[in-house]
Amino acid sequence: MSFSIFVKDNLIIISLLITILVFTIFNTKKILFLNSAYEKFLVNAPFISNIYIKNLIARFSLSLSFLLKSKVTLLEALKISRNISGNSIFRKEIDLLIKKISRGESFSAIVKNSKFFDVTFSQLLIAGEESAQMEKVFSLISNYYQKDFDFYLDNLTSLLEPILILFIGLIVAIILVAMYLPIFEIANNFGV
Repeated sequence: MSFSIFVKDNLIIISLLITILVFTIFNTKKILFLNSAYEKFLVNAPFISNIYIKNLIARFSLSLSFLLKSKVTLLEALKISRNISGNSIFRKEIDLLIKKISRGESFSAIVKNSKFFDVTFSQLLIAGEESAQMEKVFSLISNYYQKDFDFYLDNLTSLLEPILILFIGLIVAIILVAMYLPIFEIANNFGV
């Protein structure tokens, strides 16, 4: 009851804060410092980063596969595929790859030192460079990371389901206590 009185007395301030919060959430991409913080969070968060990076690599590899099948050069394909990602940290990493490849370094040797590309990616890339079938290798990489992404996402959602059920149960319990507690107090005061 005291919470509802608090909300009633401060309705204008609360509605203003909610409006600012909603505006900030929907315009995070437009606010530069929030966008970079959000991107850093996605890349470094403990559970989310693994899933997010696998999705980035799957989309990036699929784009490279299509472009290389269309007889686009590797450097041009990298330049085009870098724009598929909305993450500026990943795009900077691809820009670094493009610079090093244009200097003559091996693609597979460069990705070994990258924080985005793991051992599986570099090993498959080595096989693609040796067999000169990069478009097929990037298609395989895309399929592999897409399946891995789906697997991790399914596991994450199965872990979140019990937590959400407990959270909803807690909310229902709070509402029930808030509804029935005044009734019990009234009944005790009248001696019923």
